[in-house]
Amino acid sequence: MSTGKHPAAGAISPLAACLDTPDLLRLFDYWRSKRKGRQLPARRDIDALEIGWALSRIYLMDYDPKEGLTYRPAGTEVSKVFER
Repeated sequence: MSTGKHPAAGAISPLAACLDTPDLLRLFDYWRSKRKGRQLPARRDIDALEIGWALSRIYLMDYDPKEGLTYRPAGTEVSKVFER
């Protein structure tokens, strides 16, 4: 959980400097903690119970070199935006 001061801000992560809401920073912190030194976390590393507060606002994407991107179930707020 974020403590208000974002550990990834500044030179460490230019992306974090662009995130301007506490929930986005909190989710970004969670995502970074699951990377474990890799470029991206594995799907099995993400535990929905740990981010229940964000589930209505996120969706998952899988990538397969042959198939490309596959979009997985979206939360209710995402679905509303795209009217699905």
